[in-house]
Amino acid sequence: DGTLTFCSSSQNSDLFYALQHSFGSIGLIVSVWLKLRKVGEEKQKTEKKGEEQKKELQKTVKKPSVYLEYHLFSSLSIALEEMERITKQWKIEGGQRNDSEVFYIDGIVLNEKATVVVVGTDVTNCEKYKHLPHTTLTNPTDRWFYHHIQHLLHQQKKSKNIKNNNINHSCFKIKKSSLVWKETMPLVDYLFRYDLGAFWMLDYELNFSFGRLKDLPILRWILRDISTTQKLFWILRNMPSHFVRQYYVIQDCLLPSKNTSLNFIESLETLMK
Repeated sequence: DGTLTFCSSSQNSDLFYALQHSFGSIGLIVSVWLKLRKVGEEKQKTEKKGEEQKKELQKTVKKPSVYLEYHLFSSLSIALEEMERITKQWKIEGGQRNDSEVFYIDGIVLNEKATVVVVGTDVTNCEKYKHLPHTTLTNPTDRWFYHHIQHLLHQQKKSKNIKNNNINHSCFKIKKSSLVWKETMPLVDYLFRYDLGAFWMLDYELNFSFGRLKDLPILRWILRDISTTQKLFWILRNMPSHFVRQYYVIQDCLLPSKNTSLNFIESLETLMK
């Protein structure tokens, strides 16, 4: 009826939590108040020599990065339990976290015996992580995030002794998993990690068209301009509808609990077999 309603986690909380997945069926969001947090490492120093005496303050801001750990679970149910345990511990006090607290979490079910959980936090001390690999995803020949994970698992199978300092030590006390890899990554690359390749949508087409050649850096470079999610969905919408229905099923689902999620995935496995 055109009524303006304010909602938050404490006021009209039912609307607040329902709106984000309602696709406009409940109402339209006309204004949003966001609480921002500062990322990256910022230092201030005063120069006292030469002409720089005139500059009372010089700021050096380092590019924001995240520290990531890749954990492999052989059981989907255990992976879901661990993700639930981690998210229940999320408590932000004063907008700050220490280096042992998870700020980012992502789970990918590769098959019924391999689930990868990626956990991470903001890099607040660059010296602490300088010995780790620094991975990027946005350069033309970089692996897409999904391919990056597949590559790490392939490397682990080839050699259990990956050259990565303290590979067996987790900063986040993740349980019942095999720690595959540790690295740092630019924050922007991580936040948009699924943009190139549209999660794993393009991977299906590359398998069909190029087979094993899909992993060649030159191919990623050639396809770079059409590999973004926006371009790929434009192509998908302009493909013949009968072709899309025959070869693709694309569906996003929001499931309420770990038990529902597990049952849903197990049902999908049964249907696909």
